[in-house]
Amino acid sequence: MKRILFIFLISLTVVPITKATHLIGGSMSYNFIAQNSTGNYIYKVTLSLYRDCQKGLTTTVQFEPVIVIGIYQSNTNRDLYNTTRIKLIYKITVPAPGRTDCPMNNNVCIEKGFYEGFIELEPSTIGYEITFEKCCRNEQVNLVKGGSTPTQGQSYYCKIPPTNIKNGSPVFTGVPSPFLCANDTTSFLNAAVDPDGDSLVYYFVKPYSSIGNGGPIKDPPKVLTLNTVKYNPGFSEKFPFGSAGYSKVDSFNGLTSYFTTVTGNYVVAIEVAEYRNGDLLSVVRLDLQIIFINCPPNRKPTITGDKGKDLTIEAGSKICFNVLASDPDNDNLQLSTTGNMFTGLSGWKGPLATLSAKTGKGAITSEFCWQTSCEQASTKPYQFAVTVLDDGCPGKYNTVNFTIKVNPFISKLALGGTVNLCQNAIGVYSASFDAIGSQFEWDISQGIILSGQYTKNITVKWNGTGIGKVRCREISKYNCFGEWKELNVTINSSPAIPIING
Repeated sequence: MKRILFIFLISLTVVPITKATHLIGGSMSYNFIAQNSTGNYIYKVTLSLYRDCQKGLTTTVQFEPVIVIGIYQSNTNRDLYNTTRIKLIYKITVPAPGRTDCPMNNNVCIEKGFYEGFIELEPSTIGYEITFEKCCRNEQVNLVKGGSTPTQGQSYYCKIPPTNIKNGSPVFTGVPSPFLCANDTTSFLNAAVDPDGDSLVYYFVKPYSSIGNGGPIKDPPKVLTLNTVKYNPGFSEKFPFGSAGYSKVDSFNGLTSYFTTVTGNYVVAIEVAEYRNGDLLSVVRLDLQIIFINCPPNRKPTITGDKGKDLTIEAGSKICFNVLASDPDNDNLQLSTTGNMFTGLSGWKGPLATLSAKTGKGAITSEFCWQTSCEQASTKPYQFAVTVLDDGCPGKYNTVNFTIKVNPFISKLALGGTVNLCQNAIGVYSASFDAIGSQFEWDISQGIILSGQYTKNITVKWNGTGIGKVRCREISKYNCFGEWKELNVTINSSPAIPIING
């Protein structure tokens, strides 16, 4: 799905927002491509930048056709390894969601510039770091201004692990410049996709600033220094809106919620860290400008499930339930979903789930269905998000998480039967404490099964000697296998055949 990460809102009572400069957010990422004939490693680097392109700004700065990024060694000094130039691949105007006839949309212009290029790195046991910096940000309520016009810039950063670890960093999706309503809690996704399926963790951080204050883009310095922004008193990365609001982020999938009573521009940064086998590989930071304004009344949609939003099932089973959305103002609604369980991205394995995107007036019902496999049992719950946008003026949207815990099939099987008998004797063995609808797979050593395979009771002829063994594993009604359970049997040898003389 195409994630909606912003709302353009305004009203007749909107407070003026000073826009002396143009930068409003972005993020950097990389992906391993190949190892060339010289033994060096090739990576593709991408950078998404967003600028305010509204007409009438005192400063109108276009995207540069070529930018220079710095590549540094991850040693103690963080020395400059090389610089490279990457090109502007395209720039697009981001359309506002919701109704096109809302007058506030005429006063909004957000433009995205997408840069892409390739870098070549020598083998390294410590890895590399790549950065790009640019000045300046718009004027922000929570940041020190530093002069008559804002002087704090932005830096974008990625860490590449040792080159023997072939890795692609997470990539943030969506547009990092939401316009939100003051005095109204809004939730939306700041989600990322990881090409290798690594584990992702989201959290708030302090945004990076640029090294220089104002002026044109500077060449990467000889030694990497990552500076962070300077907050006005009462603001921080955990309290970007000060005491007048709050923010929170779901560490599992990047679902964020924001609230403040004070209008204006604010800077927020969300970092996603990727882990593989418990080891931290890389971090990517999303720099995000949020504009809070006063809004005319419009209640946001509600989202729920007819079986709840937190469910538990057994691996191998199929789950279906309805996702229900409604709007208290009877607006037209648009429902969409986010999650790798629908797309198969980020290393997803096994069957996919389905949940159709839908539109409707006042209310929407869309059925979620997922036929799980036995291998999809997990200690961590699966999670997906549902977003519903209404076409009010201004438009409102809501995003909620659904979680599904898939428990493994755990057999409680116990075996019983005769455990001491003579060679060529026949014994009967039974399985107990089995689950409803189960089948049974039996295996015998030092004997043969005469009857009962795949049932609870079997008959065995013991034609061997010594220690025999009865093994059984339970197969759940969803065809998932439990662990083998064993029962040892002592088989006493038959007397020797007598010899008759005379």
